[in-house]
Amino acid sequence: AKRLLEQDVSVIQEVSDTFGPDVMDEAGGVHRSRLRDLVFHHPIEKSRLELILHPRIRENWGSRAQKYLAAKNEIFLAEIPLLYEKQLESFFDLVIVVGASKDTVIDRMVVSRKLTPNLASLFLESQWPLEMKMRQATFVIWNDGSKELLTNQCLTLAQTLWSTWHE
Repeated sequence: AKRLLEQDVSVIQEVSDTFGPDVMDEAGGVHRSRLRDLVFHHPIEKSRLELILHPRIRENWGSRAQKYLAAKNEIFLAEIPLLYEKQLESFFDLVIVVGASKDTVIDRMVVSRKLTPNLASLFLESQWPLEMKMRQATFVIWNDGSKELLTNQCLTLAQTLWSTWHE
């Protein structure tokens, strides 16, 4: 979504046409924080933005997955934050949910996305509860620790998957 909003001329134009000049910056690009504030405080506007972005996002990962299948590559990973909310899980053989405590997620969003804690909470509230996602997932990786711990968990899971598919 970020790449589309920053680089796709047709998306930028459609966002401008749909939401008006208030969500555009001085250079004619999308002012993402203004757009984010608008859509997270107005559910109808959020739906309108999703109608612009989600088909393009789905097309992007769908075409990449097809290339992997055609090339006989064995693993295709897609990071889809709204996988369950948009009922896309049936497109995948398995689902890995990466979870962390609510406080950790909010802290990370404040730092990485420069959000206020309140806006970070709104992001989380717009998604399924983590517990529901974890119950439906094939695998869960818990990410409350260091990057090293996360890397080790990912490598262990990758080894498990590799050995399972190559028996």
